[in-house]
Amino acid sequence: MKKKVLILYPFADDPQSVILCEELVKLGLKVIYLPFRSDDENWCEKGLYIDSDTIYYLGNDITDVKTVFIRALAFSVPSNQPAYLSRTEQAVWHAKYLQENIRFSSLFSMLEILRQRGVIIINHPYAYFQHNTKTQFFSRLFYQGCSVPEFISTNDTDIARKFCQKGPCVCKSSYGIGATRAVKSESLAAGCGLDKTPAIFQKQVKGDTIRVHTVGTKVVLSLKILSEGIDSRTNTAGFEVFSLPERLQDEIRRINMKYESYYSAWDAIVGHENECYLLDFNPGPYIGWIGSYFTRYVMSALALFISLHSEGVSVESTSAALTLPELDFHKVEVDHSGLRHDYVDLYKRGLRIRL
Repeated sequence: MKKKVLILYPFADDPQSVILCEELVKLGLKVIYLPFRSDDENWCEKGLYIDSDTIYYLGNDITDVKTVFIRALAFSVPSNQPAYLSRTEQAVWHAKYLQENIRFSSLFSMLEILRQRGVIIINHPYAYFQHNTKTQFFSRLFYQGCSVPEFISTNDTDIARKFCQKGPCVCKSSYGIGATRAVKSESLAAGCGLDKTPAIFQKQVKGDTIRVHTVGTKVVLSLKILSEGIDSRTNTAGFEVFSLPERLQDEIRRINMKYESYYSAWDAIVGHENECYLLDFNPGPYIGWIGSYFTRYVMSALALFISLHSEGVSVESTSAALTLPELDFHKVEVDHSGLRHDYVDLYKRGLRIRL
């Protein structure tokens, strides 16, 4: 009997979900391909059924699935409300949160039951919470001995100004997604909006920003982001294969295991003076922008991990057994063709401080 994998997608033609499905089928697995969005009409008709022996979701028996892959859960089910600049905006997000909460509670129960049965949940809501609440995550990294730039998180302009007077700093959103900007102390004046949008301020490290793709506990692809700006995701020109220092790989492996993140993309920076820091953690990341070749490369590694683990092999042994082919390309141009406009809008508006 073919091993079953459940893919929960945000929309049916999501490129990453489709590619992963194709790669899993090549390896002989049976894929159950279902939506999780609350506006899906089938939710009211079929919904969710759980008892002591069986689990049905949208009319499909998922009792004996071996792996669940969730794609971009955070967009439809925000684990926390973002900062806002007006009561209208706050009301809109609050309504979305309440609307999705019914679906989220049911899905969470289903995932927890599967997890207790030994099913691997790739992109579990626990991991998304770490991604969406960056202040506490940076603190966790720091207290667990990981390499992070000196930082503070505040909505107090006086405190932020004093921190920025120490030297060059950058400012980024303290939740979800948002652009990183250079900031000077004189820019932090009263009325800039910081009081309504708490932000993270970090010591600026000059160097190369690296996108680190992981599967299981293994770093499968590290790419230097070719960009001249402070924010590596703005006006990105392309990507180049990069050899990540072993120390950072060890830190990433350790944190991924702690938060059961079996597929992720980290942002790291390797400074011009060889200093190395972790910058961000992205469970279930959007990877289409790295081009079709690299995207397929990472998805095939993930499919192989799922296939091996479905045979009862441990995460550590499965990761060690991942044999990846030699790369045919070492440098590609950025691909924006599959990037959704709502993501671009969220990203541009993520940090809403007038600097």
